[in-house]
Amino acid sequence: MERYYAVILAISSIILIRKMYVQARQGTVDVFSARNFFLVGFLIFVFLSGIFTLGFDFYPLNELRSQRPAITGAIYTFIGLAYLVIFWWTYRGGFIADRFADKINPRFQSAGPIPMLMMAILFLILSVFFKFVLGQVQFLGVLTQVLAIGMAAAATALATWAWAPRPLNPLVAALASGIVFLAMGLALYQSFGRRDVLSVMLAALWGAHYGHWRHIGIKKSLSQILPVAAAGLLALASFTGARGLTEGAHLGFAESFRRVTQGDVSDGLLQMGAQDTAACSLWLIETRPDSFPYDTFHSLRYFIGHPIPRVFWETKPSALGLTMVAEAGVRNKARGFNFGPGICGHIMNDNPWLALIPYAMGIAILLRFMDRVVMRFPTNPFIVVPMGVAVGEIIAIARGELGLFLVRTVASLLGAWIAMWCFATIAGALGVRPTTFAEPVEPEGVIDEELAAAYTDSDETPTERTA
Repeated sequence: MERYYAVILAISSIILIRKMYVQARQGTVDVFSARNFFLVGFLIFVFLSGIFTLGFDFYPLNELRSQRPAITGAIYTFIGLAYLVIFWWTYRGGFIADRFADKINPRFQSAGPIPMLMMAILFLILSVFFKFVLGQVQFLGVLTQVLAIGMAAAATALATWAWAPRPLNPLVAALASGIVFLAMGLALYQSFGRRDVLSVMLAALWGAHYGHWRHIGIKKSLSQILPVAAAGLLALASFTGARGLTEGAHLGFAESFRRVTQGDVSDGLLQMGAQDTAACSLWLIETRPDSFPYDTFHSLRYFIGHPIPRVFWETKPSALGLTMVAEAGVRNKARGFNFGPGICGHIMNDNPWLALIPYAMGIAILLRFMDRVVMRFPTNPFIVVPMGVAVGEIIAIARGELGLFLVRTVASLLGAWIAMWCFATIAGALGVRPTTFAEPVEPEGVIDEELAAAYTDSDETPTERTA
């Protein structure tokens, strides 16, 4: 019976992918939107993982094997589809997200590639400061390490925004490629975490898209996006394969890059495709509330309490992905080993009767706000770049740890936004005249007809708004 649920998940995946593609073609939702990055994660960690587990009996660990896959699979499928429907309906409606987004009124915009590259260098300096100075302060380390990656991602987005329209300009190419290389090094150094690297890589694509690709038509843009994305995917696969060689916590820059080049690409691709998220969610569904009671709104409390040092809040919630290792009786794993509970598992653990609707609506409202702001000012890097610094975290939300990834998303976004505001304020103090942005795009749904023109089959370049 559980294989029927795998079929339902497969059909749902096809429908969702087609819907995203049609909306991108029509211009109703930009292909590079926070919502779409979240849905990509949902496809991988909820639908695809569920297909592997329910359809092909994929359980990486016997401790997580479902004892009632037919019943549990039905609950898993229902939670996943119900979450998606509520999320989609909330995002489409806009609700309070549009009201807040429409109050944003930026005063500055970029004057050209060199000023943007200079800002990118400043963001790199901030990243180094957060990682190596403030990051060494005991009570600040957790949050400042997150901000360091956000600043590195912002630097990368600004660099590729300046570089993409003029790839053969030697000065711009040299500066931008150097910035991207250093930002990747900061993401790798003494971390070796895949999300950090993914956030920096996707920020590079985000900047190139809004700086160039979205203005040249979907056919031309795809001819440039696909090779770059394929190269990035292979690099990430090599990185994933290399993570098994080391914990990476104390590696320097050179050793980190060397280990990445030694990664097994095929093994990395298999690890990225065959996720154990669904198996974790199924285990949580079967053990709540009989074996272990509901931990009502655990993810929300973890989101609120994560930045607070445990010395100040000794009983603050621990990550579900860590606690379920002991609960499942998993042995012989490295210290700090954790699972990805999945969005369905988090909802089940947090009491599905109370958590399903607010969790789906809350994330939808956050992502709608981000996309609405971007679509109102799609050519203003002071607005667009901060919204793209945490897309790696947004993809991972569907995998879990839900509260942790939301903290990292919000912290990175706010950090980059505040830094942008500071740069604009300093520029004004130095005599740079503020430039009021032209009339913002007033979206119908999300974006207007002008933006839709960029996604037609025509290769003509649509007229860009100028200040």
